[in-house]
Amino acid sequence: MNSVRLAIALLTLAAAVNVHAGEPAVANIGIVDDTQGTSVASRWSPARLLEGVWDTRSSFTNCASGAVLASSRGTLAFNAGGTLTAMNSTPPMAISNGLGAWWHTHGRSFAASFRVFTFAPDGTYTGTRIVNQTLSLDAAGDTLSQTVDIRIFDIDDHPIGTGCATGTGTRLF
Repeated sequence: MNSVRLAIALLTLAAAVNVHAGEPAVANIGIVDDTQGTSVASRWSPARLLEGVWDTRSSFTNCASGAVLASSRGTLAFNAGGTLTAMNSTPPMAISNGLGAWWHTHGRSFAASFRVFTFAPDGTYTGTRIVNQTLSLDAAGDTLSQTVDIRIFDIDDHPIGTGCATGTGTRLF
């Protein structure tokens, strides 16, 4: 019980120092909570802020002009350990779900990349897209904003185009 009280006191001190420094109120100390057997730091690290399932709304734009070309709704699942699953409202016969990775960059900022397969209306495989995202969380950790860079490849993995998007997301779980 004393180790739990010590952990709470140190977390409070670390949070106060981090808030003063303009960082999220999290601690990066290696104390073990003897009631759970897990590192307090691992449960409260900044990287854990993004974990969960998010409802997203994206606007695909002309990269040069910023003109909106299309919109989409999606779901992003940021898993513990840095894996990512992406789904969107494009018909499933045109594009697959995405699988990829995400990582913490600094503060409340993150990056993610995932790959999807694309198909013609008749079901023929047409290539892949690599989606690279920069993500920022609001202070409460319940809303995100995203900037997206898309690289488009043919069936032989030759680059054939690019795309851009911006979006927002709301935490579901």
